[in-house]
Amino acid sequence: MKTSKSVLYLFIFLLLSCTIGWFYFILPLSSLNNILNNTSTWVDTTLVSRYPNDLVISIKNGVVSLNRPTPYCLVLDDKSQSGIVFTGDKDPKVLSLTDGTYSSLCKPITLIGTNYYVYPDKENTYKVETLPNTVNFDLDKNKVVEFVNKYLPSIIEFSHRFYYLLPFLVVPFLLIGFLSQNLWYSWVAKSVINIFKLNPENKKLEIYGTSLFIYTIIIFVDWVVIGLLLNSTLKQNVHFSFPFFNTLVISIATALMLKSDTQSQPGNDHSPLPPVV
Repeated sequence: MKTSKSVLYLFIFLLLSCTIGWFYFILPLSSLNNILNNTSTWVDTTLVSRYPNDLVISIKNGVVSLNRPTPYCLVLDDKSQSGIVFTGDKDPKVLSLTDGTYSSLCKPITLIGTNYYVYPDKENTYKVETLPNTVNFDLDKNKVVEFVNKYLPSIIEFSHRFYYLLPFLVVPFLLIGFLSQNLWYSWVAKSVINIFKLNPENKKLEIYGTSLFIYTIIIFVDWVVIGLLLNSTLKQNVHFSFPFFNTLVISIATALMLKSDTQSQPGNDHSPLPPVV
């Protein structure tokens, strides 16, 4: 199998798999629209509607102030009573997120002091960051509405465009990854051919292209037959794999396929010639 043909087959398979899988199974357009509609609703109910009409948050040279007595909680969710607490102090109280200091106000998800803010990180601990003294702005209800009206439509439009482009952006990376992996499989197949002397006449063999073709078949079986048909459609739980499965199957199948090709090529018939009369 020529390398160019194998690469073309793999590219077509990846292109079809990514586009069909993305648009019909992973994230159909209707699901995307639901997500974006819910996002718009969440922004409106959480950011816009929850922001008080008379609240003004000011930051001047990295110092936070607001026109409310502190501590003050800007509640973002009525159900969980979670919100942002403006402490009005200069000394961070990291444990205040969980020790109940502000439980009478709300359930803090972030603390903002006069020159710092506290937030949970990925390790279930809390980080304290200092506000740069170059930060200067005023935030009120009108600016929140203006910001949402200006940027939310652009974000939604970008999401739609990125949605259609994503599978086509993924294909080149998958292709490069599979081609790189096949370097190993073709090298193992070449070693098998040399060790067992399956090419005694040292003919030029398309080892890389053949191993890539077999690798494409394995990917097809794994993604379509097992993943889509058996596991997703028929609700089975099929997993067929063991260590170095691809290496063994691809190298042995490549060696046998190339051996069969060399034996079927013209000039490989070593039967004795008839006597000359």
